Amino acid sequence: MTTKNNATIADVARHAGVSTATVSRLLNGIGPVSDQTERRVRRAILDLKYTPKRKRRSQGTLAGPGGKGGGLLPPIAFVRTGVFPGQNQSPVTEHLVEALHRTANALGRTLTVHHIPDLESCQVHQVIGDAKGVLLRSSIARGVTREAFAWLKGIPAVQVLGENRNQRLWLDHVTPDNTQAGILAAEHLIGLGCEELVFASPTQTQGVGMERCIAFVRTASDAGKTVRVLLQAKKGASRNYEQELEGLSANCKVLETRMDLLREIAGIRGRPFGLFIPTDLELAMIMPQLQMLDLRMGKDAHAIGCDHEIRCFTGLDPLPATMDLHLENIALRSVRRLLYRMEHPTEPLVRISVAPSVITSGEVLSQQDSLEFDYGDAISRDDV
Repeated sequence: MTTKNNATIADVARHAGVSTATVSRLLNGIGPVSDQTERRVRRAILDLKYTPKRKRRSQGTLAGPGGKGGGLLPPIAFVRTGVFPGQNQSPVTEHLVEALHRTANALGRTLTVHHIPDLESCQVHQVIGDAKGVLLRSSIARGVTREAFAWLKGIPAVQVLGENRNQRLWLDHVTPDNTQAGILAAEHLIGLGCEELVFASPTQTQGVGMERCIAFVRTASDAGKTVRVLLQAKKGASRNYEQELEGLSANCKVLETRMDLLREIAGIRGRPFGLFIPTDLELAMIMPQLQMLDLRMGKDAHAIGCDHEIRCFTGLDPLPATMDLHLENIALRSVRRLLYRMEHPTEPLVRISVAPSVITSGEVLSQQDSLEFDYGDAISRDDV
């Protein structure tokens, strides 16, 4: 039974039926929480006799990985910058925050979570308080790390998620291998017997999405397959995409509306074809719409998404494949790298890429309720 001595923020979240990130926002007063959600969380705190980590640690000595022991370890902060979809939230970011909370707690640290749309709108210490290190996540594809480097004013920091492409490292960077994601998507669809492969995105494609697209196109082309790139974007965006895909064997078409994109996909005659949508959220929205246009998923087309957001797939039939970015591993490596950077500020910067893995449609259902991670084993490693 969970008691006052061992209740965690994750226990409170489960008891209240909310995410760990929601509990953190409430406890730290850093984001909007509905009255109903707040009542549920407050009730869970009372039921479990939960005491926030900072208060518990101040009652005695604490030692742990990355810490010196002998007192309260300074907190670390997770800062999101830019504008994220869905009220400044995205499924990947939400799950990343949960994983960062679990990792920080396991490593003996308190994690505070913050969001600022614009780095110029405030001073760093106004945001992070007494935190001594920062994990940074941005919705902006390019230029953010240089701006953040100046904004941080020497505070140790690690960039989490983002592009792998050859850009100058301003901060340590831990991210999924987006090129490998594109390669795996193409190989999966080719393995299903698809002769024509399609990369399609109903949102503006840049940064991470373009990395996945380029690797997908290159892999499919090298295998002798016909490749299409279908993108929804504002009028006039064609030239930018043509430059990105220059030298690759792909028929690229930019469409102005979602319906134009759907009709283009549904009108493909070479069947079955392979369809790669770069995020699970987009795939979950587009699949039912394609089926309404008489495209039989699993027969006329095989689909794969990315991000392992299989909660988005509820109600889809057939279930598509996806790719696990291994956010728990990314969170662990990010926090460990930050703690290392806090103690070794002059060491060379590094980029750590975590390889994704394919989750086939047959595996999706069985994995929906079994996303476990062994912190005891992982924390003992020294792969900082």
